[in-house]
Amino acid sequence: MKIKVLWIDPDVCSSLRMLTGHVYADGGYELSCVKNATDAVQKISENEYDIVIFNTMIDPGLDDNWIKIYSESWKNGRTTCLGLQLLYSLLQPEKEETKFLFPNIPSWIHPNKIGILTTEPVRTIKKFEKHLRILGIDPKIAYIELEITMPATILLDLIRRISKRNSI
Repeated sequence: MKIKVLWIDPDVCSSLRMLTGHVYADGGYELSCVKNATDAVQKISENEYDIVIFNTMIDPGLDDNWIKIYSESWKNGRTTCLGLQLLYSLLQPEKEETKFLFPNIPSWIHPNKIGILTTEPVRTIKKFEKHLRILGIDPKIAYIELEITMPATILLDLIRRISKRNSI
C-alpha cells in the first residue's frame, strides 16, 4: 500500500513542480498537493495522510477567516506565516486564537507526521525551530529550508526521513 502524502505549498503547481516528479517516479507514495490554507483544511478534514508537508508561507485561499488573518498581518507590518498558523490550529487547538481555524481536528494528526519544506530565509530559522519545538516537531528530521542549489529529490528525501522515523 502506498504512503499517502499531502504537500501544502503555494508554488506546488509552478516553480516547485519539478520536485514532485521524483516522488511519483519512486512509486511508493500517493502525493496530493494543495496551494492554500482553505484547501489544506478541506483535504485534511476529508482524508487521512501518513505525512503532511507544509510551507510556512501559504496563501489564505477563499475562507474568510484565513483571509482576515492574512490581511491583518500585512496591515500590522508582519510577515504572514499561514502555514505556521495552520500547524498551531492542528497541533495546539486549545489556543483560543487558532481554535476557529480548524474546527474539527482529525484524530490522525500528530507532530511525527509533519514536515516543513520552506523557502524562508536563513535569518528566520531560529524562530521557526522554536515554534516547531513548541508544536512537538523535531526540526532536525522534519525541517528543510529550500535553496536553489538543493537537489530535485529534496521533497522525496524529506518524505523518506519522516517515513523512516515513523516506520511506515
